[in-house]
Order: sequence, then C-alpha cells, then structure tokens
Amino acid sequence: MFLATNIPWFFALFLFLFNYQSPVKTPAVSESEKSCIDHMISIDAQAGKIRNRACEKQSLTKTIEEYVATIDAVDLSNCPREFAAAFKRHIQAWRAMIPLCDPHANLRGEMHDLFKQIEQGAGGAAFKKGFDKVWSTWSEVEKAMEK
Repeated sequence: MFLATNIPWFFALFLFLFNYQSPVKTPAVSESEKSCIDHMISIDAQAGKIRNRACEKQSLTKTIEEYVATIDAVDLSNCPREFAAAFKRHIQAWRAMIPLCDPHANLRGEMHDLFKQIEQGAGGAAFKKGFDKVWSTWSEVEKAMEK
C-alpha cells in the first residue's frame, strides 16, 4: 500500500533529479577579457622596464611622457570595465607626475633612484605624495585583476 500511493511522488522526484542540471558557472572574466588584461600587463611590463632605464639618458619628464603615451595607446575596450577604469586612473596618476618631474630636468639615473633623491630634497613631500598615488592606483589595478 505504501509503495502504490507514493509512486507518483517518487517518479516525480526521479524525473526531477534525472533532468536536473546544475547551473553552469560562468567565469568571472571571459577569455577575451583575460586576454585583454594579459596584453595590457605585458605592454606595461615592457614599457616599465624601458621607463626605469630611459632616464639615464633623458629627463624624467620625457621618460614619463613616453611611458604614459605607450600605455595610454593600448585599447582597453575588451577588458573588464573595472580593470579598464583602474588602469586609466593609474595612467592619470603617472600623468600627474610629469609636472612634479619638470624641475628635475637635469637629473639622470635609474628612475627609482632619482625618485628617492627627489623625495629627500626640497619639494620632496609633494613628489612623494604623487608617487604614492601611482602605487595606490597600481594596487587598484591588481585588485581588479583578481576579480
């Protein structure tokens, strides 16, 4: 008697479980978005290596202008919006460094060494604040890459 009255219920449960498909988990970032991120990070890494040594032969201002022009030319339209926005803020932070470098046109050396030297001189606090913004926006880029 128990089996006969519960067959429709059991049959319905069986059909449900047999036909149930777990939701397809889509990746947080599509392949094209990941490719865009990877491309941008690769360009930035290459341009950053050049930037760090270029100011041994030319001014910091010219070096940063060239670096900004290179990374700003990359098309971010296929990147996730959050990543693209973070990277654009990072570019702006670098662009804001240009007027802070103008007074130091005659300095030559590896970029980070020059930055340390400038931070210890007159106007160093403003320069450090600008460079701290570069680092904080880079942290935003890294966070956006994790999503």
